[in-house]
Amino acid sequence: GEAAVEFLERVPTDWAESHVLNARIGESITIARRQTDSEAWYVGTTTNAKARTLDVPLDVLDDGQTYVAHVFEDTPKSDYKDTPHAYRIRRGLVTSGDVIEADLARSGGQAVILEPATTEDQKAYSPL
Repeated sequence: GEAAVEFLERVPTDWAESHVLNARIGESITIARRQTDSEAWYVGTTTNAKARTLDVPLDVLDDGQTYVAHVFEDTPKSDYKDTPHAYRIRRGLVTSGDVIEADLARSGGQAVILEPATTEDQKAYSPL
């Protein structure tokens, strides 16, 4: 769908740093990567065949900076067998002290793009 294409078009291949935020071997993982020569972060979370909800801490972000989070995620109807293309996008403002909830379908995932918020962004978006 459109959202998946938007995400893939924007994901860089050159990373300045990577951090594992959550990891349970064989169950789930969250990785945060910062784009080289950029303040943008890309955070991916995936799970095994069990649906689960995880908290994704944003403490890798710069303190004192507000970011726009573009969250590409499963919906309550998502299922890798029956409805593999069910997803939604949420957008809102976050800081390093925030946590994003990842509500993952079976074999599902969540992808987040975090970009420093402009003055316009701060007027256009509410806190996530």
